[in-house]
Amino acid sequence: MSSNDHPSVERVRELFSYEPETGLITWAKRRFGVKFGSEAGTEHNGYKRVKVDSKLILAHRIAWAMHYGAWPEGDLDHINRNRSDNRITNLREASRSGNMINRAYPKGVSGVTGVSRHKCGWQASIRVNGRSVYLGIFKTIEDAASVRAAAERKEYGQFVPKGE
Repeated sequence: MSSNDHPSVERVRELFSYEPETGLITWAKRRFGVKFGSEAGTEHNGYKRVKVDSKLILAHRIAWAMHYGAWPEGDLDHINRNRSDNRITNLREASRSGNMINRAYPKGVSGVTGVSRHKCGWQASIRVNGRSVYLGIFKTIEDAASVRAAAERKEYGQFVPKGE
């Protein structure tokens, strides 16, 4: 959704209240079918969506606009990957590729993303710009995981998935 598709920040501030510490967006005004102070929005695929003047808008984008006074230019990333956690400390602007990096990836048989069993040990690889990059074969899973983690820090920077 481009900036032109959004209502004004003043309009959303008129309709809603936002608590940056909890991420909760509530109705600031009584409207047909909603009660003042009740939580705004419905959940869809883990995201909260809120209807504003007949348009569905993702709640984390509303949170950002209300907190910073402007709509985000591009994507917003949920740092902890919890799509419904709209605390301002959990949101950051991101490029599309940065946002896609910080998501859950299958861990496979090894239990470590990017590490797989190989006849000679453990193979590590990482995806960079849509391509798989071979990092090597290692005697132990720990060595392969360590090399993979270092490659993530180098390639992904601030978007390295937390807890991975």
